[in-house]
Amino acid sequence: MSFEYYYRKGQFIFQALIGLFLLGFIASWSFGAFTIIQGMSRFPRPSGANPFFFIQAIFFIVPILMTIIGLSTFGQALLKIFYRKPVVAGDAQGLKLLGRWLKSYHLLWGDIDYVRHEYRTSHVRYNHSSNHFRQSHWLIVKPKEGRAIEIDIANIDGTIDDIVADIKKMAPHVVVKGMG
Repeated sequence: MSFEYYYRKGQFIFQALIGLFLLGFIASWSFGAFTIIQGMSRFPRPSGANPFFFIQAIFFIVPILMTIIGLSTFGQALLKIFYRKPVVAGDAQGLKLLGRWLKSYHLLWGDIDYVRHEYRTSHVRYNHSSNHFRQSHWLIVKPKEGRAIEIDIANIDGTIDDIVADIKKMAPHVVVKGMG
């Protein structure tokens, strides 16, 4: 008897589209910046001084930063869409977890101190008149030795109740905190 929970692919398609949009915006921004910088180079300058250096630096730095953000967003979404390793899995030996940046952990049932569920709320402000809150679900597994392992379970194909029920079936001695 074992259990496995995977990422829901549909949740990350929107994130991948946002990353592609950023990359497309960067391409058009870079073309516009190149055109503007070429136009600025035609202005007469006093003996070696470049009065447009700050503007040229901004047109160079902003696309690089946005490229990094776009590639990171797109890359993370693609990894989560196409990576077919379970986020949370359990078998007779122990619990397998897929942490941040797809780092794998394997804990034997006897090595687990406790399992905890935690809600985390983050404040997102889109403009001056609207406030939004994003609530995420985290599964925190604390081994008897070492640091706790935190897994974002907001976008997997099961609920926290399903995960806890499966853990309790496999290892009834594991302490579960933060439920109910």
